Amino acid sequence: MDRESGNYTTFWDARNYRKDITKIKCDVLMIHGLNDWNVKPGQVEALWQGLRNVPVSKKIILHQGQHIYINAFRSIDYTDMINLWISHELYGVQNGAKEVLPNVIVQDNLVPETWTTYSDWSNPNSDKTVFHLAPGTLTEECSSDSIQSFKDDSPKDDFERYTEHIDQWENELISNQKQALRANRLIFKSAPFEKAQIIDGKVTIHVKAASNQPFGMLSFQLIDFGEEKRFNPSPTPIQRMELGCNWREDTLREFTLAKFPTPFKMITKGHLNLQNRENPWKVNELMPNQFFTFDVPLQPTFHKLAAGHQLGLIIYATDFAMTVRGNQAVRYSIDLSDCHLDVPFQ
Repeated sequence: MDRESGNYTTFWDARNYRKDITKIKCDVLMIHGLNDWNVKPGQVEALWQGLRNVPVSKKIILHQGQHIYINAFRSIDYTDMINLWISHELYGVQNGAKEVLPNVIVQDNLVPETWTTYSDWSNPNSDKTVFHLAPGTLTEECSSDSIQSFKDDSPKDDFERYTEHIDQWENELISNQKQALRANRLIFKSAPFEKAQIIDGKVTIHVKAASNQPFGMLSFQLIDFGEEKRFNPSPTPIQRMELGCNWREDTLREFTLAKFPTPFKMITKGHLNLQNRENPWKVNELMPNQFFTFDVPLQPTFHKLAAGHQLGLIIYATDFAMTVRGNQAVRYSIDLSDCHLDVPFQ
């Protein structure tokens, strides 16, 4: 976004390589972290979608990491796979790389050292399960005919603490044990799932909302609620290894489960400047206290919800990790009668 206007501008559009995706002539292999909030999953997913009708071979590996390399993971023969691919693509070795490498490889988020192959990821034509919003609840029944509100500003001490300790803000936003942010968000939960469910692709929320100011911003988080020993945020070092005689070393590593269970995990999130509700380069007038409807796609994902877990949605405004932190006295109202969540379960 432009620093002055907050809009998408021609400066950035001139650097948008996705406008030239149809000109790609080489085969493409993509590797991306499902928990990468630097280069977000939506960026590799946009390339994946753009290549659907381009006559080249395309493969993707999705891991549970952040902005990391996976060449030293114990559970996947990554170096051998890359050698197979490059030997074919650059040196013309007829080794069957296109046939041997699956289209999609995904690292499981529940069972360590487990990878599964699929024919596709984030198929835009896949069926969606619709969850309607009722107070505190995600339901497949009809939406509730009610309006709920929340505020954006926090007391000065809390605001400064969250700015310095984003992890505390994240935990208190989701946790029901903390009261500091109770008035700053709305939480909705589904019933526990009887069997495991896989979210494959882009979750979209349809919202009808109003701001009491002529400006505003809404944020959304999709949450996996349920006591579970989850992966540590970063891979655990296992041992040092030599990559070649008198050359260099690396550390063999792998995602391991935390020692103690946690009650939730953020799956994905999304944001919308209400003045850019139609597109990112156009400012729309926002009349105070007037309701508008819009669709907000969350960052695409591939996430397995364990049996007994609940799917959660949090609606809030300022995201201390990713948005402007204004601490302004803005109040938002959500008309639940016209809100629903579209989830692409596999």
